Amino acid sequence: MREDPVRALRAVRFAARLGFTIEPEVFEAMRRHAGELARCAPPRVLEETFKILRCTGASRAFELLRSAGLLPVILPSLSQALDAGGPEARARFQAHLSALDALVRGGEEVSDAMLLGALLVHLRAGPAGEPAADNLLAELVQTARLPRKMAECTRMAMQAQKLFHGPPRRRRRGGLAGQAYFTDALQLLRVTVKATGEGAEALSRWEDEAQRRDGEGDEGGEEIEPSQLAEDAGDPASDATVTPDETGDAARRRRGGRRRRRRGRGAGGAPRIATPATSGSP
Repeated sequence: MREDPVRALRAVRFAARLGFTIEPEVFEAMRRHAGELARCAPPRVLEETFKILRCTGASRAFELLRSAGLLPVILPSLSQALDAGGPEARARFQAHLSALDALVRGGEEVSDAMLLGALLVHLRAGPAGEPAADNLLAELVQTARLPRKMAECTRMAMQAQKLFHGPPRRRRRGGLAGQAYFTDALQLLRVTVKATGEGAEALSRWEDEAQRRDGEGDEGGEEIEPSQLAEDAGDPASDATVTPDETGDAARRRRGGRRRRRRGRGAGGAPRIATPATSGSP
């Protein structure tokens, strides 16, 4: 454990995935040297954390991480939030991880951004109303070298949960179901519904919408900018700085749409210029 503290994370992952018990002497060594994880390269620790979330035993794994004193080292803000929230917060956290395990066992492909969402979406706002999940994402960007674009995709998938539960709106081309983060957001909704038992009607409605779009093909359409999503979700103060990348046909259609808008003319003969989408640094 002194030679390579990341071995403690691997022990947790294997024990959780295979249903093994860690030998007492090994577990004690993990506890004794937990603090040494702080000297490991942050990207390496983050990679092991994603592997734990994907191992189909994340619920048990995070119990082991907490018991071994590893969680405060790799995710200090999350550990503090769980301690401050007491048994209710820990139960909510474990329920979401169990739902994530069921989703992964079902064979669905899940992105790292969605895994982060499942790890954080249960968090409640702090006493001053600050979004706890957003704060933890910002910390991961600064301390664990989490890519900013991944953090932004996670944040937007979590914000979309409010829109999922809102009243049905007039269907428009593109819309929420046409966004690059929609699959992550829908999977996150499945996790939340399974964890809480609430929102089954909204989940059914949006799954039907996803199937309809798959059947018709992606027709493109207007993109919901991050600031508009925050406003629709009731969070006008949110400062979105990064738009998730669009790839493939959707990106080509977007570029074609921009060119057509640039060639067009607005009312009174004024040129109609498209505003380029904001993008963040990698």
